[in-house]
Amino acid sequence: MPNYLLAVIFSISVFATGCQKTQDYFEFDLTIVDQNGNAVSGAQVKGYIKPVNANGVGNFELRETVTSDVSGNVNIKIDKVAAYAFRFDISKGGHFTTGHEINADDVPVTKAFEGNLILDSQSWFRLNIQNTTNAVAVFWNIYSDAPSCQTCCEEVPGQNVLQGVDVDTSFLCTLYGDQNFGVVGSFTDAQINTNPFSHSLFAPAGDTLVFTLVY
Repeated sequence: MPNYLLAVIFSISVFATGCQKTQDYFEFDLTIVDQNGNAVSGAQVKGYIKPVNANGVGNFELRETVTSDVSGNVNIKIDKVAAYAFRFDISKGGHFTTGHEINADDVPVTKAFEGNLILDSQSWFRLNIQNTTNAVAVFWNIYSDAPSCQTCCEEVPGQNVLQGVDVDTSFLCTLYGDQNFGVVGSFTDAQINTNPFSHSLFAPAGDTLVFTLVY
């Protein structure tokens, strides 16, 4: 067989073998987005691996910390060992710190894992309450369509109640940002009549909305 044919065959064989070569690390091409799909730049992303060893499944171990670029993208490489799962903790001011876990079975061995990770924007709501009519009590609830959280306004159990004629106070709570929400309730006037009220509001992402409820 001519030498040049052997060289061609050898080159093709090396190329084909190289295409199937596994990487010596797990690679993740991730995009950080908010709940509306907008890219989040400047977010800190910590990459963890939960290894598997002779004693079984270990604890999550931090392997890399990166920051998302202007398009919300990060690239994380983690040395390849037997793994059970991966976790990515994401944080940025004006957002809820969150963690995303990925099963090792869902991570390719010959190419990067690609996907979006959601980092919800956060808002704060300051409700000022003023009794200007000598009403005897006020009842109110805060509602929204967004998921709730331990510190969120919607998590106050039952109705909020204030009694007495000398009410001038305020409450501060947390909301998911960039969403509509409402304050509904009623106050009982001096003649013991019930007077309902409803206010539709908007929570700006990463900021505080101040609203005064006067009754």
